[in-house]
Amino acid sequence: MIKIMGADKKMLNKKIGLLDVDSREVGQDGYGLVFRERVLPIADKLNRFYDFAYQYDLPLVFTTCCSGNFLKKDSSDYISYVPIDKADDSWIENIKNYRCFYIQKRQHGNPRINCENCAYDFFKYNANALKLFQSLGVKEWVVLGNGFDSCGRIACEHLLKNGFVPIIIEDAVVSDNGGNSESRKAIIDKLKEEGARVMIADEFFKKYGNGK
Repeated sequence: MIKIMGADKKMLNKKIGLLDVDSREVGQDGYGLVFRERVLPIADKLNRFYDFAYQYDLPLVFTTCCSGNFLKKDSSDYISYVPIDKADDSWIENIKNYRCFYIQKRQHGNPRINCENCAYDFFKYNANALKLFQSLGVKEWVVLGNGFDSCGRIACEHLLKNGFVPIIIEDAVVSDNGGNSESRKAIIDKLKEEGARVMIADEFFKKYGNGK
């Protein structure tokens, strides 16, 4: 079991949360969550962070790629579904009963149209997204996942704009189509200049755990 150095479980889960951008989707059979193909090379690192969040009761917020299979409302007992309908605030009443949250995105059914309409910008199109982060009361968000050149980048920009601190795990994010290691690094460097923190996975666990 991971031992937190300098912070007990209660203190840590009020300080740090995990934001997984687009790594997972509902399986083709309509059940369970599976990794998107593009993140399979970093799946072990992602699982390491999920285990860390579970063991230390950290809030875990996640989304699905606009071209992926979305989670359906009321399909899970342990995941709080944050709907895109801003008039639907039923989820807020039970927020304290969950540690895992799914933010619904826009989905147009066509990758090109999704891209043209920036459907991946869940802060822009889902007004409940910011409400969720504000309600959780956690300032620092570990950012992992897929499509970093667009989806991850814009999520970090919104976090910074609204007073949160993204902690980008550099070796646990992958680019979207058209991106590469150079474009991803340029984006990460720019976000760092704007106030984001950047680590690799081993650095994170050395700082917040015992390296395991």
